Amino acid sequence: MKTLTLLFITTLLMQLTAISQCPCLPEGITFTTQAQIDNFQVNYPGCTEIEGNVRIGYIDNQTDITNFNGLSVVNSIGGYLRIMGNPNLVNMFGLNNLSSIVGNFETSNNETLKNFEGLDNLTIIEGNLEIGIHSDVGTGAIGNSSLLDMSGLNNIISVGGSLLILANDSLLNLTGLENLTSIGMNLEIGYYDFFVNHYYGNPVLTDLTALQSLSSIGGSLLISCCENLTNIEGLENIDPNSIYDLKIQHNDLLSECDVQSICDYLAAPNGTIEIHDNASGCNSQQEVEEACMTFIEKVILNSCFTISPNPIESSAFISFHIQQPSPVAIKISDMSGREIIYHSYNLHKGEQIIPFDTSALNPGIYFCTIKTNEGIQTSKIIKL
Repeated sequence: MKTLTLLFITTLLMQLTAISQCPCLPEGITFTTQAQIDNFQVNYPGCTEIEGNVRIGYIDNQTDITNFNGLSVVNSIGGYLRIMGNPNLVNMFGLNNLSSIVGNFETSNNETLKNFEGLDNLTIIEGNLEIGIHSDVGTGAIGNSSLLDMSGLNNIISVGGSLLILANDSLLNLTGLENLTSIGMNLEIGYYDFFVNHYYGNPVLTDLTALQSLSSIGGSLLISCCENLTNIEGLENIDPNSIYDLKIQHNDLLSECDVQSICDYLAAPNGTIEIHDNASGCNSQQEVEEACMTFIEKVILNSCFTISPNPIESSAFISFHIQQPSPVAIKISDMSGREIIYHSYNLHKGEQIIPFDTSALNPGIYFCTIKTNEGIQTSKIIKL
């Protein structure tokens, strides 16, 4: 009897475990009231992996939704997660166990949303991350008017699609995106619809430094309609080869655009370039190129060596003269000072001609620094 009882209990526990972790709702689900969210676990027992799309709220109609506590068991969404038109929603508490979204994650027209706290376990977004949207709502861009920053998205490392940050009137900075390293498609911060001559920017955004870990995108880089943005520090580590098109436009105070990624892209562009309607210093492609060159000239010493050819394709020769036998170090670094290539030699006195392989360098602007017992000298090189 004890054996049968134990077998029954074991079987029951296995069944309960299977029920408690079941995929569900392949057709998706829409929530328009707080009661629907509160009753989710009663109406869909054991539903932890929603296979379809999840829509919370309306575009135009307003809901009474204030929290997502009833969805605390959900750990993945197989379609998109669209949160729209929830005027009483302040954060994302209740979605604490959500770790992955296969489709887009879209938030818009949530009038009191301050941040994304509550999404601390979200690590994977395979589609777009759209903070304010402009594509499929029929009324242009709809932002989140009280959103202050991106806190709560701290564990997101990559976005498979595009990152769109549009029409968020109170957005001050991008704090919360410090761990983001890659975007599969476009990076759009602000948007200008020239068909209707309308701006969908982030008017008080002043700081992009939270994006310093971002190293690659797979499409266009667009900075537009950010009226109080004065510089684009934070974008300097993006691989210029991953930028397909560059658009910096309609940013009234933006005067400093000469960061590493932009200077390198302008030296060897992969696509189109549109730089206009910004402040002086970043109001045209020529102004930014001049700013890039001015920056370089400030750090160059009186160099007594030559690099030939320059610009370089895959290899070059460095020529210089030393008065006495000396250890010699040759370093190639990028505009931020990061060392890319380093070689050392022990050389006799006299004229020196050293072959140098640059095939591993991406196209862009670099510094070549030579250190001997007689001093340190630096010159600019351009890799094609």
